[in-house]
Amino acid sequence: LCMATKGGKALERSAAARMLGWKGAGEAGRMALLDRLRELLPPHLVLPEQRLEELLESQLATRQAACPWVPRAHLSLLTDATDSGSYIPNVTAQVLEGHTDEVWHLQFSHGGTMLATASKDASTIIWDVRSSTKVTLRHRLLQAAPAGGAGWG
Repeated sequence: LCMATKGGKALERSAAARMLGWKGAGEAGRMALLDRLRELLPPHLVLPEQRLEELLESQLATRQAACPWVPRAHLSLLTDATDSGSYIPNVTAQVLEGHTDEVWHLQFSHGGTMLATASKDASTIIWDVRSSTKVTLRHRLLQAAPAGGAGWG
């Protein structure tokens, strides 16, 4: 709904403005106009309050799921996440020393607090990853032959 002349001036004295109770371009006027339109229009033509916010939040959640490495504060609906490489760690934080040969398999625990690694050296190691600064060896299990995998029950 546009109530303006070609010059951009509000038609405050028009019949439409009077019928809708137009009180000018300020916030009070806009709110009064929306309230009046909600009374006049059928419900299926009027968006519920906060609907735009809900739609935008839904789109941000979809984008976050597609780009989990990008912090939510850096997501935008106006641009694509093209510089995603800058959010993926690319510096070694810690080398886990405990195996003497190749690590063939690793798996995080369901809660994400432990890490199990299985190696060609016939050992399986349980690592404690709760600390944000240092991963520590918690248990070392030795088998007769290399483990084909490691998992959590």
